[in-house]
Amino acid sequence: MSKSGTPASDEADRIPRSGAEIPSDVGGVFDARFRPVVATFAATVAEPGAALSIWHRGAEVVNVWRGVADARDGRTWDERTPRG
Repeated sequence: MSKSGTPASDEADRIPRSGAEIPSDVGGVFDARFRPVVATFAATVAEPGAALSIWHRGAEVVNVWRGVADARDGRTWDERTPRG
């Protein structure tokens, strides 16, 4: 993805909402070549939640999230959630 959040690769996908591989509560975008990584992230993230960003050769190729970002107020992860 570029710095603007636009996927850098022509192979980048919005996460499809069908199929057992990527659950519907996983948000974000990723390069299709990294689909197995995103599927593993989705399968292993337990409550409350987490985010994953992967950069490869200077480009963000995965930016996904799932679950609750702040257990105190129940706020879920999204593209605007601050990351350390």
